[in-house]
Amino acid sequence: MTSLVLTDSSQLTSDNQHLDPRVNQWSMMTSPFPTLAICLAYAYFAKVLGPRLMENRKPFNLRNVLIVYNFLQTIFSSWIFYEALHKSDRSLTPYP
Repeated sequence: MTSLVLTDSSQLTSDNQHLDPRVNQWSMMTSPFPTLAICLAYAYFAKVLGPRLMENRKPFNLRNVLIVYNFLQTIFSSWIFYEALHKSDRSLTPYP
């Protein structure tokens, strides 16, 4: 296994020899700053702006929505487990 050791932070954006050429055209893959901006915007919304907007409002009643969501997640997880069990060469019983 090889590892990448960066000697200074300027290598993050200036040294292109370690970049994967398959993702050159993907948005937000040229540097770590777009992802950092999205993470900081999310943190600002979750910690500052969101609570400020909701302080004088009643909470949403999501009980029925959550019941349906949890039911669908259970069904989907059971289906994934069933497919994984039947498509693999292993079983739940121990080998003799």
